[in-house]
Amino acid sequence: MARRDIDREWESIIGSIPIDHPIGKFAYDRWGLSIFDHTYDSHVATYLPRPALTKTGRIAKKQPKKPQKQPYAYWKAQCAFRGLSPKGTIVQLQERLEGHENDPMLEEFNALEEQAKMDFTDKNNQAVEDKWDQRMPDEQKMSTDLRRYMTETFPLARRARKLW
Repeated sequence: MARRDIDREWESIIGSIPIDHPIGKFAYDRWGLSIFDHTYDSHVATYLPRPALTKTGRIAKKQPKKPQKQPYAYWKAQCAFRGLSPKGTIVQLQERLEGHENDPMLEEFNALEEQAKMDFTDKNNQAVEDKWDQRMPDEQKMSTDLRRYMTETFPLARRARKLW
């Protein structure tokens, strides 16, 4: 991978690309695949409300502080990524996730994410090139990528340097 491609990996000009799927509308941006505006969370168990139990199995009087609340769309997304139905109330979705907290994202979605990453990279690289060619003033080109600016502006100087 060329140096310029490595830099572009972190320079995101386009926001996200939409992906249609039977489950719903996915999107891919530089943070990954998302559905219902949420990405896969491997630490979903930290947000599931669970009562503390005594040694005998009863609910303890003193309970730990409640986990941070997550929106309805978060729970729908976590169910969808694990292949569970994303329909129902928050409580139903949380109950559905019980026992599936550590499940990985479905292979189907991993493949979808890999394809989307390639598409996103191609579109983003094209947007970077378009920005470079059309809208960027020379001063900004020099501060962004001096070597590229110099070789494009003075192509004969590069050839002359090779002769020395």
